[in-house]
Amino acid sequence: MTQKTYIGKGSIYVDNGSTGLVPLGNCSKLTLSVDEETKEILDYENAGGGLVNSLSRVSAVKLAITCHNFEADNLALAVRGAATPTVSVAPILDEALTARKGALLPTARLVNPAAPVTVTGPGGTPVYAAGADYAVKTGGIFIPTTSAIANAAALLVDYTPLADDLLQALTASGLNYRLVFDGLNEADSGKPAFYDFFKCAFAPSGFDLIGDDFAGFELAATVLKDASKAGLGVSQYFRARIG
Repeated sequence: MTQKTYIGKGSIYVDNGSTGLVPLGNCSKLTLSVDEETKEILDYENAGGGLVNSLSRVSAVKLAITCHNFEADNLALAVRGAATPTVSVAPILDEALTARKGALLPTARLVNPAAPVTVTGPGGTPVYAAGADYAVKTGGIFIPTTSAIANAAALLVDYTPLADDLLQALTASGLNYRLVFDGLNEADSGKPAFYDFFKCAFAPSGFDLIGDDFAGFELAATVLKDASKAGLGVSQYFRARIG
């Protein structure tokens, strides 16, 4: 019997039905697992017991992915959300904020710290001093406790935004995805390993926002039955072509 070993490498692609198969990028793990439910009936007629019969059936087919590509669309999969790019960097004028000493005042968009930022009172006066009265942060304006700006003062802020992606979490429930692994067996001269999972539902997970190492995040999916696949010996869950 030929001995065949396996070290898998390759690319993962997902399609929500309208995007086409787009790559997830660098992923260090793709694990397929099958959960089984077992029904058993014991022998209640004789001393010592024993098993009269047993029935096993598949209860779930699952995929687990560790992804290291923090693109917004991938993060949307992790939090069952949607990502929308915001490309306009036109200056924003007179954004209204209410001051709080010792606190960050988040702005509607991310602030470009390399561009001029102006903070004033209503009507453009007084004009507050950067550094002394406020500090520019990417996420907004910070008011130090020593600022001349009074608590609850009305402020107007002029700034230039950064291009960004807006991620709205837990807004995309019910979407199903096709997932394709276009891989190879590094332990067998790079022979192909192609897997096609027809219908997958991703579950919300999460990811580290602070850390010391390159981060990754987990994507968990359940492989669902695809009733459009029909025929004797045709799987309704996934198929593979292995070189």
